[in-house]
Amino acid sequence: MDQIVLVCIISFVAFTLYGAAGFGASTVFHSIWSILIAFELCSSEMKEIVYYLNMMHLFVNVPLIFTNRKNFQWDFTLCVGIPWFGLVVGGTYVLELKKVTFYLKIILGCVLSLIFVQQLLKIFNSKEESNEVPKIDLRKDWRWLGFIGVFGGILQGLFGMNGPCAIIVLTCSDIHVKRWKGNFYAWGLPAIIFVLIKYSLPGSEKLFERAKLPYYFAMCACAILGGMFGDFLSRYLTKFAFQIIILALCFVGAIPNFTILSALKPHKSKIMIAAVVADTIILGVFMLLMKQKRKQNEIKEKNTYVAKVEQKTVTIV
Repeated sequence: MDQIVLVCIISFVAFTLYGAAGFGASTVFHSIWSILIAFELCSSEMKEIVYYLNMMHLFVNVPLIFTNRKNFQWDFTLCVGIPWFGLVVGGTYVLELKKVTFYLKIILGCVLSLIFVQQLLKIFNSKEESNEVPKIDLRKDWRWLGFIGVFGGILQGLFGMNGPCAIIVLTCSDIHVKRWKGNFYAWGLPAIIFVLIKYSLPGSEKLFERAKLPYYFAMCACAILGGMFGDFLSRYLTKFAFQIIILALCFVGAIPNFTILSALKPHKSKIMIAAVVADTIILGVFMLLMKQKRKQNEIKEKNTYVAKVEQKTVTIV
C-alpha cells in the first residue's frame, strides 16, 4: 500500500501545480515518479503510471467538459479524437511488450528535457492572449489537426501525457487556448475510459485491485482537491512562481530516465547532484533575466504613457 500512498501525495502536488500554472499535471507526475524510481522508492512499470494518470484525469476532466462547453466544436473534436483514440489503443498494447520500459524511459527523458527548454523560451517571450476565440478552420489547419491526433495520441497512449502536444500547438499555431480546452477534455475522454477498462479487466496485465479501491478514490480526490487548491493559490501568488517550480521538477525529473543506461548507472547519485546544481543555476539566471525584462517593459510602458500625454497636451493647445 506504500506505493499507492505515494501516488496520492504526488497527484495532489501535480494537480496543485496544474491548477496554479495551467499546465503540467502529467509532466510533474512523471518527473516526481522518475526521481522516486532513481531512489528505488516505486515501480518502474510505465503502464502502471499510465493507469494511475488516466484514472485521475477521468475524475478531473469530466467536470471540465461542462465548464468549457462554450468553446466546444464538434468537427474539431471528431477530426482529432478518432486518430487520438486509435493511437492510445495501440499504445496500451505497446506497453505490454517486454523490455519496452527501457526505451520509453529514454524517450520520456528526452520529452521532459524538451519541455524544459521550450517552456523557458515560451515564458520569456510570452504575450497576452486575445479574448477572441476563433473557430478552427479544418481546411486551413489540417496539418495541426493531424499533428495533434497522431503525436498527441502517441504520447497519451505511451505515457498518459498530453502536455508536450498542447505546449507545441498552443505556442506555434493559431489555435486559441480556450478553444483547445473546450475540446481536448471531450476528445480525450473515450481513450481514457478504454485504458481504464482494459487494465481493470481480468488478465495478465490487470492492474485494478479491489482491496485498493479506497486508495483509488483517495488518489482521485487528491487530484481534484489539488487542482482546486492550486487555483486558490494562484489568486494570491504569481503564476510565474508555479511555472518555475514545474520547470525545476521537469529538469531534475528528466535526468533519472537517462541513468537507466549502463554507462551512466554507476554514477547515478553524482549525476542527480549535478542535475540539481545545474537546474538551480539555469533557473536562477532565467529569473534574473525575467526580472530585467519586466523592468524594461515597465520603463517602456511609462515612456509610452508620457508620450501619449504630451501628444494630447500639444493637440489641445
